[in-house]
Amino acid sequence: MTRQFFFLAGILFVYATIARATILPIAKGDGIWNVATRIASELATINLGSIFCSFPITQADIGSGGTFVITASNVAYCLDENITFTTGAAITIAGSGITLDLMGKIIDGQNNSTVGIRLGEGVQNVTIKNGTIRNIGGSYFNGVAIQDTINLMVQERNITIKDMNFSNNAQGAIDLTNANSDLRFSVDGVLIENCRAYNSGFIAFDGPGIVRGCAVDESRLDLANGGGIWAGGQRLLLARDAVIEDCIATGSSAIIQISSARNGTIRHCSVLGAAQNVTLAEHTGAAILMGPCNEGVISDCVVQGIGVDDGLAVGFTAVSARGSIIFERCHASLCVNGFTINSASGAASTGASLTFIECVAENNLSHGFDI
Repeated sequence: MTRQFFFLAGILFVYATIARATILPIAKGDGIWNVATRIASELATINLGSIFCSFPITQADIGSGGTFVITASNVAYCLDENITFTTGAAITIAGSGITLDLMGKIIDGQNNSTVGIRLGEGVQNVTIKNGTIRNIGGSYFNGVAIQDTINLMVQERNITIKDMNFSNNAQGAIDLTNANSDLRFSVDGVLIENCRAYNSGFIAFDGPGIVRGCAVDESRLDLANGGGIWAGGQRLLLARDAVIEDCIATGSSAIIQISSARNGTIRHCSVLGAAQNVTLAEHTGAAILMGPCNEGVISDCVVQGIGVDDGLAVGFTAVSARGSIIFERCHASLCVNGFTINSASGAASTGASLTFIECVAENNLSHGFDI
């Protein structure tokens, strides 16, 4: 028994030594390090509170007017301090595989500039996160916080924008809709998550993607297209998928819309006191709008107190003629019409399927359901 015990103990000792050597490789010329020393050394190289940053961007890099252009690929950049600028774009991302972490800092356009951050043609796998962009532009059509290249000729792919704040930008918070007419849509795969826009126009993209956990408050009535969250395709070309979920739009001219999408979904969204006199797609003045879409679901949404326009609406056109739309567990109150189904002039809506499940319309001025 004793001999067997020492034999087993010897095996365990050798195994422990090998295991330790695997985790704690031999240091230069010193044999195996003391365990505590090695762990302390490893932890000293890890800062769990920050990201790896290859290049910190400062005011000096931007200059008083702009622009700092990122042409490298697969590099992490971060904003090292608050920056201001007065013309053009503050930062242009022209490389792929870029992470731009604003590190809680502010990009301020001083009400004179054009774009906060611009995405170049064909960039892929880009992440922009964790900061504030404000005061971009002084008038409509001149002032977007994050925008792709105008007349885009090569699609952007896999774009992530998250944990961002936007305030007082003249035209839009996020605008990824500028594809040339030869392209089907601007971006193939976008995630916009946990962003907040105050008097900054719209969060919008053309192409398949997701907007999740965002809030838009737009109270300016002089904008040509109002504000809110818009997703889908363009020019009656269907994007593959578009999802808007867990979002809220408030103010006098904000809506939530998916148009020109195959498999569009709007869920767990609220529009409060908004959508007044906003005209988009095939319907005028709806707080939550889907159209034209082929196969769409609007579920668990609330529209309340918009006063002069409709609550939840679908616009059918020839593109969506054989599609189906499902309203599920939605509520509309204090609108003109709670739910409205509209066919564009001359559209062949025959064959479209429409389903309502556990929906409520109450205290609306004209109709609860106008089909």
